[in-house]
Amino acid sequence: MLSTCRVSCSPAIQPGAFGAADKRYSLEVYMSTIPISIATFESLNVITVHAGSNCPAGGDSGHGGRTVFGITNDASTDLRVGVNGETPAEVNSVEIVIGGDTECETFIQALEHALSVLKAQVTANGLTKDEKIFE
Repeated sequence: MLSTCRVSCSPAIQPGAFGAADKRYSLEVYMSTIPISIATFESLNVITVHAGSNCPAGGDSGHGGRTVFGITNDASTDLRVGVNGETPAEVNSVEIVIGGDTECETFIQALEHALSVLKAQVTANGLTKDEKIFE
């Protein structure tokens, strides 16, 4: 197996890293408390992902619904982000916050599409089923 996943409530999100995190592993984002799940994935690099949502919250962003997705480089990850068409620059962590119920739905659809495309491309690029990178 090339990759492993360690799901935990480790203090991967430190206060101030992405917002005010408390010991219940929630984030305070624009006056909305969002429960957060944290998972760390290890291979030759290590990344921690956090995600959560309080949607549905009754409508658009003004109703307080928020969805959070973030990635942190814990070791040896070449993580770059481009914003508003700018050239991607190296960062240690990135977080996306989306407001609204339908925005949460379409973000999930977009992530599912991206996952499908990436798995298909990596498989097409030559990994064998015995390597089982996707479990």
